[in-house]
Amino acid sequence: MRALLAVILLLPAGGGQQQFRNCAGPGGACCDTHRFCAFWARNNECVKNPGWMRPNCQLSCRVCNPNTVTTQTLGKLQ
Repeated sequence: MRALLAVILLLPAGGGQQQFRNCAGPGGACCDTHRFCAFWARNNECVKNPGWMRPNCQLSCRVCNPNTVTTQTLGKLQ
C-alpha cells in the first residue's frame, strides 16, 4: 500500500502531455516516456503493472536491448 501511495504522489498533476523521453537503440526505438520510469522499475512496477510499464517504460523495464542511450528532453520538465 505504501508503494502505491508513493507512486500516486509522484505522478504529475493535471494529466497533461508527458514531456520526457529517454530513448536508446537504432533510431531511438527503445524509450521511457515518463521521467519516473527508472524509479518505478526499481520498485518492481514492471512486474506489478506490466500493462502500463512495458509500453511506456521500455528502457527501464528492459523490454528492448539498446546499444546506446541518448536522453531527449521535450520542453521544460516540471
